[in-house]
Amino acid sequence: MRARWWIAVVSAVALVGVVSGAAAARTAPHAQATPGFDGKTIKVAGLGFAASFNPDAEVGAQARFAKANESNELNGVKIEFAEFADDKSDAATSVNEARRLVEQEGVFAIVPMMSSTAPGTYMNQKQVPYFGWGIDTSYCGPGDKLYGFGFDGCVLPPNAKAVPDFSAGTTYKYMTETLAIKKPTIATVGYDSAGGKTSNQSFIAQATGSGLKVVWAKTALPAPPAVVGDYSPFVQQILAANGGKGPDAVWLPLSFNDVLNMVKALRSANYQGTIVTALYSDALLKPLANTIAVAPIAPFEQHSAGTDAMVATIKAYKADAKPSTVMAVGYLSADFFVKAVKKLGTKNLTRQALQKTAARMTYGIPNTVGPTQFPRAFQALNTYCAALVTNADGSAWSVAEPYTCTNKFNKVKGTATEVG
Repeated sequence: MRARWWIAVVSAVALVGVVSGAAAARTAPHAQATPGFDGKTIKVAGLGFAASFNPDAEVGAQARFAKANESNELNGVKIEFAEFADDKSDAATSVNEARRLVEQEGVFAIVPMMSSTAPGTYMNQKQVPYFGWGIDTSYCGPGDKLYGFGFDGCVLPPNAKAVPDFSAGTTYKYMTETLAIKKPTIATVGYDSAGGKTSNQSFIAQATGSGLKVVWAKTALPAPPAVVGDYSPFVQQILAANGGKGPDAVWLPLSFNDVLNMVKALRSANYQGTIVTALYSDALLKPLANTIAVAPIAPFEQHSAGTDAMVATIKAYKADAKPSTVMAVGYLSADFFVKAVKKLGTKNLTRQALQKTAARMTYGIPNTVGPTQFPRAFQALNTYCAALVTNADGSAWSVAEPYTCTNKFNKVKGTATEVG
């Protein structure tokens, strides 16, 4: 609740008495009952690691909110985007920034949530919805009372019994069919953190189940905000794997700076294999030349109706925007939020009511993203979809494997937490 508004109400009560004060309160019931929503405006903010390309997410989200406001999608109710807060990839900072946004800035929800150290415990205790990329365990749970909604559901479930097929089998298919490698091998390096260890075990199960042989997989890098001064020791260990022959491919599930530095270090060591990242952006074509990227959406170059509409909306908001996975994630998180509010209706809008609505939705855009089916998506039981794009010479992305979905799951039980 804004300070100036509250001072005005208190002054009115003091001046004209209890009766007129009560009448004034009745004219804006939502302002008192629902933080961040005064009946006319829904106040939201974003949260994430600004140094890891997350400003793109803000552009995507703002573009979607601008479209909703301009087209009167919520019947006279507007969405106000307050800011994108930087959590510096630090757990304590993440909680403090979430607390500031909720308790001081008075936001109704956090959209997009791009934090890998997402303050899920705090958000769920306060019953504040957050919509984003389900890349940490706070999007995962046994029931349907969570307030965290990933546009692609729970991606990294803790203690999972089974996980979706690695990249919908796209990496294995690309390596065996396009590169003609009969028995492809792969390595990965992750962060020395709880999330990194969960991700590493999940990767080993996914890759192995898809047909890839994992020859080295360790959570060896210090997690951000720590800065790695020398990447060569990690590269040397990777190249020494597979009996000294090195792997056919290296998967880098890392933040922006670490990915770019690992790619540079691998190339400097004359690694000739395939480098796989999750960084898909026109702004990164040159530094990511001769790599491939896994995308959780239909590639822009595939030109589905959904991606074309997304790009058009983003360009209308920011003409010089260079679409990326992260920008798309911001857009899709905002799109999910808008559609959930629209389905509930603004007359009934509270944080708790929105949670109940979103927790029973199936979110998706045909041939573009999803479908993500809640509440089962809280448990990583959702259909998994992905695409693969290649960047041969640093000039353009091309579709290597189009956006496809799978319902195949690979068992995690008994899978090693590290290899090599």
